[in-house]
Amino acid sequence: MTDRGLKIALGLSVALNVFVIGAVAGVMVTGVRGLGQPPHRQRPPVIQMIQSLDQADQAAAEQTLRDAGLAAREDFDTARSHRSEAINLAGAETFDRAAVEAALTQSREAEARGRGRLEGSLLDVMERLDQADRQRLAPGLSRRGREGRRERGAPRGGEARGGGGEG
Repeated sequence: MTDRGLKIALGLSVALNVFVIGAVAGVMVTGVRGLGQPPHRQRPPVIQMIQSLDQADQAAAEQTLRDAGLAAREDFDTARSHRSEAINLAGAETFDRAAVEAALTQSREAEARGRGRLEGSLLDVMERLDQADRQRLAPGLSRRGREGRRERGAPRGGEARGGGGEG
């Protein structure tokens, strides 16, 4: 092998070793938990639960949830808009607590309407199913956001609380 070939082989070997050492160190620091799914997700999303149903129930459930999701989108957009308004009002030169509180209240109400639509659609789906299928879908009623984080006030351990799902 020529000097140039040896230098290239040595460079590749060093790069590979650095990569392997970095990967091992990364796994040791962060753990293996991030490899398969989000770290806090203790249950599958509702759509995965729906996919466990038989073909006919699955198609009807997906359509019901899709329609509710589209209807709820407007509520969640409104909630975000009011939340942004509250943030802007809170940072204004003159602080108007009543205006900030009103915007936050409107945001929470719009979000509650959206959640109500999603929960109601899941209940509509469950109403048409047998007990075994309802049991599979019941965890969709737990109050967790899209990233799987517990919401403030929600019980620990993935217990159902009768509110929210992520549709």
